Amino acid sequence: MGGLKNKMNETLKNKFIAAIDIGTEKTCAMIAKVEPDNSFNIVGFGHRKSKGIKNGIIVNIKETAEIVRTTLSDAEKMCGEIVSGVVVNTPVSELFSSNIVDGFQINDSIEIQPHHVNKLIDTALSKAMIKGGGIIHSIPFNFFTESTKEIENPLGMPASNLGIRMNLISSHTNSLKAIDKVLLESRVLTNKKVACPFASGLGCLNNEENGIVIDIGAGKTSIGVFIDNHLFHAGFLPFGGSHITQRIANDLTISFEEAERIKTLYGCAFVSPIDKETEITIKPIGEENTLYSINVFDLNSSISPMIRNFFNEIKEYLEKERLYNIPSKRVVLTGGGSLLQGIRDIGATILEGRQLRLGSPLKIKGNVEGINSATYSNIAGLLEFAMIKKFISPYIKNEKEKGLIDRFKSFFMKN
Repeated sequence: MGGLKNKMNETLKNKFIAAIDIGTEKTCAMIAKVEPDNSFNIVGFGHRKSKGIKNGIIVNIKETAEIVRTTLSDAEKMCGEIVSGVVVNTPVSELFSSNIVDGFQINDSIEIQPHHVNKLIDTALSKAMIKGGGIIHSIPFNFFTESTKEIENPLGMPASNLGIRMNLISSHTNSLKAIDKVLLESRVLTNKKVACPFASGLGCLNNEENGIVIDIGAGKTSIGVFIDNHLFHAGFLPFGGSHITQRIANDLTISFEEAERIKTLYGCAFVSPIDKETEITIKPIGEENTLYSINVFDLNSSISPMIRNFFNEIKEYLEKERLYNIPSKRVVLTGGGSLLQGIRDIGATILEGRQLRLGSPLKIKGNVEGINSATYSNIAGLLEFAMIKKFISPYIKNEKEKGLIDRFKSFFMKN
């Protein structure tokens, strides 16, 4: 890995990468300097309450663009740098994941070259039924020839036939155009749009760790299934932390902001008799001058059924997609919703046989409060993608250089 790593370090000297995470409740921008150990030192940070986003979907382009512009501007002011381009997540209504297989015959039995692989990917994409019409990623899972079935990197191998198995991640064309419109109006140049499940996995999975990454956001939950260090499947569920907050607000007739506050301070995924001993003071809407007391037991009686139903829906989704019994038993919970006390315990009970852990960003550091919170796993993954996409060539022959991109074979990412 030494040659490429040294080259990267020289290239990255005094250079920065940037990412923007557009979420339901918050929009976050980070500008990072890549350190010699390939970690990210956050030198610029911006954080604003989102506008124009509902349940993870853009509903007002002008409002969203204004927040994106001011959030990135905050990060640029903090570090005194103007970034030339950013990597951004994809707030879309639906996400589709299709595994496709294709191949073609090479005229002569010769060593496979990059143009053969490019032609193969282009051919496969041209024949694929693209759900929604808009491609976000086309990620090769492995390659095969007439004599070898599972090839990680086919370059240099002699063959007369070359085939590919790949994961095509797509969404509705108009949803992707809405993101482009937001970035255009905010005057932000984007280097790449990245699907949320992909970014979350890049942000919180350890090297060689595979399994299911569940990122519980405010408006929706993304699901990424990683097999053999590849993103094998990506999807969404229409549930997030804001749905819990709204349920509390409705049950207690309090404001959304008040409900979020008491959920953060006292909320738990399970109910305990001891919760009856703790009292909470609330201010019902319309009675702001009157204080009422409830006990934590009543609060968590609203939360617990939603969390149990959520994990049952996760299990049903994975079973429907035939993904529940993948080889790795690991499930990683991340995102702001994973910070709810007791959520891991409930998940482990319902997703029986799985090994659950809480995931947080692995490689970001800096003088920013709470920078290693699970809330920032997605944007940490966007920074990881930005580094890979900007500084590593599409195809790498030298196995010593492969260590930088072990995870997910990112050097094969065409889109």
